[in-house]
Amino acid sequence: EAAEPVWRALEATATLTPYQRFDWLYGLHIAGADADVEIAIAVIRQDGAVVGLLPLGVNRSRVLTTAKFLGTGQSNADWMIVAPSFAPTQSQLLTLFADLSRTLGGIDLLSFQNQPVSWNGVANPLLHLPHTPGASNFYWASIGGTPTPFIEHRLAPKRRGDLKRSRRRMEEAVGEVKLVRVSDAD
Repeated sequence: EAAEPVWRALEATATLTPYQRFDWLYGLHIAGADADVEIAIAVIRQDGAVVGLLPLGVNRSRVLTTAKFLGTGQSNADWMIVAPSFAPTQSQLLTLFADLSRTLGGIDLLSFQNQPVSWNGVANPLLHLPHTPGASNFYWASIGGTPTPFIEHRLAPKRRGDLKRSRRRMEEAVGEVKLVRVSDAD
């Protein structure tokens, strides 16, 4: 709650997924999703201006202190909230995380999962760090303009058949079926 004004102001212009919005994470918190972690909201400033925000949950055990994005268990995309002007280098990120670890009394492991390569045309700044695809990698595709062969080879044959049958039935009932952008329909 203490970070809410800064967070909401940054949300107005920053790049973030729906899963880093204040309302989403606050709702999860109220529902008890992060009851077992210490909440740490890292506000990143550059020349006095807020340029980033990391909503983290810190888990301290007797052996290891870990930090990860709040809501990771309920989302499929984690992201460091960044202002359009903020594109940190690997060196800046490492310095930032070292400072964060010191401020929080030591973090042994920062775990960033479900990291898209880009979001709304902005490259993911966390991917400047060494990384590997996860076992459950974040896959995405654009909707619209995607050629049919792309869709056809991504779906299991039974699923393709089900979709084609559904489309045929719908076309028999109401006529031709096609997807259009709202702006194209005007």
